Amino acid sequence: MSVAFKPTIGRLLVQNVISKEQTSPSGIIIPASGEPDNKAVVIKVGEGLEDYIGKTISYRNDSGRTVKIHGRDYLLLFQNDIDGTYE
Repeated sequence: MSVAFKPTIGRLLVQNVISKEQTSPSGIIIPASGEPDNKAVVIKVGEGLEDYIGKTISYRNDSGRTVKIHGRDYLLLFQNDIDGTYE
């Protein structure tokens, strides 16, 4: 995905991953909340963070700030806001 935005050093531009509906072990469908699950895909990065591009990350609650680019919402995080990546 091409976004006309370049984060500064130590920052990442991410797009939230919305929870999908789940099914309980007994077969009950649990609808998605529509809220991000503190998971995001890294879209663009500042210098030195290229290894994060395309990875799904977990980030801390109340981290970063929302940025609107071409009508879409993204989150701008510091590298220190990342708890880890999903393999």
